[in-house]
Amino acid sequence: MTQLVINIEDASVKATLKQALLKVMSNFKGVSFEEEDSYTLDDALEEVRRGDVIIYESAEDFLNHLRREIQD
Repeated sequence: MTQLVINIEDASVKATLKQALLKVMSNFKGVSFEEEDSYTLDDALEEVRRGDVIIYESAEDFLNHLRREIQD
């Protein structure tokens, strides 16, 4: 299973981002949204070590990327 981890510095965008992600993900089969409290910093660091990350300059860049994926 592949996972997407999003670190949000500005907590005020969390609710809006979550709604946007739920709308986007409903277009893909086999994609689900789960908030998992057991995911730890060590888990994230391990993903970084494996190179399983994509870095966006901003939340807007990330959302623009998602929009392009949906339109394709």
